[in-house]
Amino acid sequence: MKYRDIGNLEDYSFIQTTCIFQDSRGLIWIGTEGGLDRWDGNQMVSYPFTPFDSLGLQAKRVHSIAEDDKNNLWITAWEGGLFKFDLENEKFLQIHLPLDTAGWSLGYLKFDRSGFLWLACTQGLFRYYPQKDSLYQIPVEPPGGEKYAYFFESIEYDSTGVIWVAERWRSLYYLDKEHGSLRPQLFKDSELPSEKFPCTDKSMDSDGNFWILGSSSELLKFNPYTRNCEIIWPGDKQGSLSDGGIQVDNHGKVWFGMTNGLKVHDPVTAETTSLESSDIPNTIRDIYKDSHGNILVATLLGIKIVDQRATKIRTISAFSDYLLKSG
Repeated sequence: MKYRDIGNLEDYSFIQTTCIFQDSRGLIWIGTEGGLDRWDGNQMVSYPFTPFDSLGLQAKRVHSIAEDDKNNLWITAWEGGLFKFDLENEKFLQIHLPLDTAGWSLGYLKFDRSGFLWLACTQGLFRYYPQKDSLYQIPVEPPGGEKYAYFFESIEYDSTGVIWVAERWRSLYYLDKEHGSLRPQLFKDSELPSEKFPCTDKSMDSDGNFWILGSSSELLKFNPYTRNCEIIWPGDKQGSLSDGGIQVDNHGKVWFGMTNGLKVHDPVTAETTSLESSDIPNTIRDIYKDSHGNILVATLLGIKIVDQRATKIRTISAFSDYLLKSG
């Protein structure tokens, strides 16, 4: 695996990146350990942590980014809360949720078609309606009836509209529409050590299957309709409950990684390849597919773009034409 690290890392608000999002304008937004960055294909614009600016970003580590129907960005920051960003006026507004959220760590967020903002965090799953400033906590049915602390992660819909949420410590959950509660998916694969499987992230392929990244970088293929699962990659038992990412590209290949580098699985050949190099940090924070099918990887040294044909990784800032124009 070859890498070309020719980007301008000094243009980032912080070189340790955490998440990636592309908005409806085609702009790439990058969360970092020190703020928020915007890439338009030509230049990087930074919005660093500004604790004494009431209209600035008053949080360091950006965890997740989403866009509403008015093209405003919504941002969660680790132990920093929820923020709304007006790009036209370049102003941040901290959203004070109508609940005591002191000590919460807000994580993944996603808008649905009805304008509700779904928030996954250490206290559970919440549905927030910005127009009425109303927040509702989704009840959770714990495995075995026991009560736990939760660490909910990524939120995804299957093709029937059912919401699935990854939970880092115990299992994958789905929203039971009839009862209005989150229920754990108990896996039945005999290869799994138990029916409960800690999940870090997931991505859906064109056939509606979820590819799930486990807490030790295990790779599972899960069918949400039949509820059958299959272990594809056994994982690295030396891994930890850390950030990671997974994404299915337009060719059906599955890109995934955590603290043990970037890997790619080809379902056609059933081969899993480790794409490691001394030129890139092993820790993968997020993996994102842009509107042109390019795979972007958030690392501890900026954002890397994967040349899927040549299987090379390059820094985002050096390849604007490739990033925003290639197909």
